[in-house]
Amino acid sequence: SATVDEQWAQKNLPLVKSLQKAKYYVQVGAFANPRSAKSAIEEVAKGYQVAVLPEKGGTKPVYKVFVGPLNEDEKGLLLYLFRSKGYRDAFIKQGQP
Repeated sequence: SATVDEQWAQKNLPLVKSLQKAKYYVQVGAFANPRSAKSAIEEVAKGYQVAVLPEKGGTKPVYKVFVGPLNEDEKGLLLYLFRSKGYRDAFIKQGQP
């Protein structure tokens, strides 16, 4: 059964089951607490499409926050932008074909 955190995440985060095939995303963070993921979205992703991919890790899911889907031209620019905003660990991920 879903925990209180998981229920909150389902109501308040743009959860996806997978990333769109062959599309690019910038991962800006991974959070054990869904409320932290929500804060990151509000801070970095105003005006951008966002996807949150919950990945089961041990007992609780980790909420990975992605900006995207992006095209080839956008991905490098946004990676630079988010790194310059302090998200040093941001990286590009491509949806599995």
